[in-house]
Amino acid sequence: MIREVIFRLLKPKIYAELLESRKRKYSFKFYGGDTNKKDIQSLLKHAKENSPYYRVLLENFDDAVDLKIIPLLTKAKIKENRDTILSEKKHDLLNAMENSTSGSSGEACYFYSDIRGGRDARAYRGDEYVKGYSFLNKQLIFWGAERDILHKKSLKSFFHKYIYQQQTLSTYNLKADDLHEYVEIINKYKPVTIVGYPSALQFIGKDIVNKNVQLTHTPKGIITSGEMLYDEQRKVIESAFNAPVYNRYGCREFGHIANECEAHDGYHYNADDLIIEIIDNDGNPCKVGDVGQIVITDLKNYTFPMIRYVIGDMGMVSEEHSCKCGSSLPKFNSVIGRSFDIVHGVNGNKVSGSFWTLSFRDSVLGVESFQIRQDKDYSLTVNIKTNTLFTMKEEEKIKLLIEDKLGDNHVEIFVVEQLEKSPTGKFKWIHSELNK
Repeated sequence: MIREVIFRLLKPKIYAELLESRKRKYSFKFYGGDTNKKDIQSLLKHAKENSPYYRVLLENFDDAVDLKIIPLLTKAKIKENRDTILSEKKHDLLNAMENSTSGSSGEACYFYSDIRGGRDARAYRGDEYVKGYSFLNKQLIFWGAERDILHKKSLKSFFHKYIYQQQTLSTYNLKADDLHEYVEIINKYKPVTIVGYPSALQFIGKDIVNKNVQLTHTPKGIITSGEMLYDEQRKVIESAFNAPVYNRYGCREFGHIANECEAHDGYHYNADDLIIEIIDNDGNPCKVGDVGQIVITDLKNYTFPMIRYVIGDMGMVSEEHSCKCGSSLPKFNSVIGRSFDIVHGVNGNKVSGSFWTLSFRDSVLGVESFQIRQDKDYSLTVNIKTNTLFTMKEEEKIKLLIEDKLGDNHVEIFVVEQLEKSPTGKFKWIHSELNK
């Protein structure tokens, strides 16, 4: 393939990393443990020697220390110690790329990525979990983060369009008037995969299901990313595009972390580059089936070591077993959502996003979309977009459902014309101040 030859010539290092990462995808279980042990020791030694922050933190630890006894790294600690976490080594600084989170959880976190870290190869390998998709096949991306969209004509935009075969459409200000045009682009471009925020793909999907626009092209798969994916969204998207959804889990700090495969029973995580722990509130490893905080160590970021970083997401531990897709990379069972996505009741109950999606789908008429905000006094603000089926009777149903599940939380309900998005176009369904 001419495009692959061009890619190999222009980006030989990334291409070599991709080939190696593909091999590890199927052979990791045979050598992963020993390799990770050496990588951990190498990272700790480097951090201790070159990062002022870790020089102090790891002063009383040797390089063979058990990773799990090293103190956790949080966003607050990064904010306080950003300059001292950064490596002092000249070669590391030359490979440092300033980066930040989107701020969708309340405040952006600024840090540095290591351009030697293999992020691109992880991303390309991750997309290949979609059955029928191969690297450099056509891909259409619906994305809301304007900083990620190449608007100007440049060598980089040319490369993405004609070598990567990636076309990106903004969903930041997605309106009903855009839907016909976007579906026509899908029909003409004929992408092998479509990538996008779940909320944007659901919005487009509903229009297709309602037969307002006609989709004539069927992609091999839909990759959802950037937001929490709920079961109801998956159903709408799969029905509309007549293709399976493959959810992807990632973030600014680490790039692609884990991918759903054709088995759709968990997330293969990039254990060759990342160490993932799921811990309880006391910092102990969770048991199979338990939900806990996801903690990540990046084995490839020597510029700005992120060791045992609390990412703010909740996950569930999975039983170890072979996967029918053939990948030997380990899995965790599911991403439950951000800690900010958990709403607390005055009665002690806690509910995640599925409670709200199922309640509005099955028990309340006329609610098209919603946003929930919880303040530190447990009170709830419920913003909803509605249609003609919504009445005061339905509003009372919402209050009763909340009271039955969470107790007597103070609840205010507002009917709005437009629900808010984050600065990067992400749609935040739920935000609880109690989880900060």
